[in-house]
Amino acid sequence: MVFLKSDGGEAPLSWDVNSGLLPPGLEFTSAGLIRGIPQKAGEYSFGLSVTDAAGRKAEETFEIDFVDPLLVETSLIPDLTIGLPFELQLQGSGGTLPYQWEILDGVLPPGVTLGPNGYISGSADSPKATNLLVSVIDSSGLSTQKELSLNFVESLIIRTESIETAVSGTNYSFEFDASGGTPPYLWEISDGELPEGMVLSSDGQISGLAEFVGNTRISAKVTDSANRTASFPYIFSVSIGGERQIIKARGGTVTVDIRGNDIIYIENSPNDGFKGYLITPGPEKVQFHFIDSQGGQVPSWVLCERNLPGICSFD
Repeated sequence: MVFLKSDGGEAPLSWDVNSGLLPPGLEFTSAGLIRGIPQKAGEYSFGLSVTDAAGRKAEETFEIDFVDPLLVETSLIPDLTIGLPFELQLQGSGGTLPYQWEILDGVLPPGVTLGPNGYISGSADSPKATNLLVSVIDSSGLSTQKELSLNFVESLIIRTESIETAVSGTNYSFEFDASGGTPPYLWEISDGELPEGMVLSSDGQISGLAEFVGNTRISAKVTDSANRTASFPYIFSVSIGGERQIIKARGGTVTVDIRGNDIIYIENSPNDGFKGYLITPGPEKVQFHFIDSQGGQVPSWVLCERNLPGICSFD
């Protein structure tokens, strides 16, 4: 609220706007009072006049500049990874540029600084949560402050070194493990495919029932809530179990029956480019070769006998 005054003249005085417009949200009374709440930032120019009881008039042009309230716009700072250099800028709005930033309360970790331009940068060497009270001052001396938190976390890693072997025809469950980053985690297969009958849930659990005996190369990938990622390669093995087994080799599949101490050959299905040759049909062992029909690939094979670990080996 502003009350205008004039010198001289005879009372009563009457005020009026004689050119331009007042800023939105303000009104001007005949008593010379400007009041209200400005609604829009900007530079405004308007003319005012005052008339006394004898009809004498005086005029003046005024300029006024309204700015938006000074605010710290930054509310949430993503978790930062220890050991990794970073740079982020605190965001402000309103007031009059340029801004000057400082910390009023709290201490940044060693190796991390806040510059007067609002950039927080550096590299922390240990996990730590830090609470800060930051202040921003504009060029006209207006200031405001806000509480912010910085959280430094370990690097995201997959802790699972290997995947447990599944047994064909048997229900299977296995869970990956990760640490660091910012939970929750999201898991996926980034390379290769799980054996038929197996699925990986987004929370990192492999489950299902595998039908084929074989080795599968896959890569598992984990993503945290800040979009950090980590991946690791694995060999997922399915060993023989039950009576009828399908062994999935590089050159094709071989089906055998396990009957007590006997192993009996049933059938085969070569992959494209291979031909199948039965070497030994059982019952002590089954031996089968897949030969590249063009002669360009190393032969693939399946060998099943009781004294082998897992009964069947293959390539």
